[in-house]
Amino acid sequence: MNTLVNTVNDITFGIETVNRVLFPRREWLRLKTLRLGPGDGTLKVIDYLREAHDGVDFDVLNELGASKSRGNLDEDAMIAYTANNPRKASLQQPMPFRQHPVQQENLMFKVPCESSVGGTKITAPLSIHRMDGIGAS
Repeated sequence: MNTLVNTVNDITFGIETVNRVLFPRREWLRLKTLRLGPGDGTLKVIDYLREAHDGVDFDVLNELGASKSRGNLDEDAMIAYTANNPRKASLQQPMPFRQHPVQQENLMFKVPCESSVGGTKITAPLSIHRMDGIGAS
């Protein structure tokens, strides 16, 4: 975790910092329930991470799990980036979702829809870091 969060800062010599880390759901649930310390432990891992990395928001992204990635990932992954900054990364959407008027055809109603997505434009690639192969073995 420390490697993921600190790598962006290290490779950009402190110019870029991350403020959001996303996990697959299975890892997120594990971090919320796993405790640190002797015996039962008194501190959950997620609370320790929040304390250790002040200003970083931790959340879930289901598509980071290999089983939920539709073949895009071989292993579970997590990602760290600067959230809500369009100067670093933005979604390219040439045609937003459009819903046309309802059309009746025999006893059916059809609602034609169209949209187009161009992907993600990353203008500051060193501000984003992905780590594959996370999770318990």
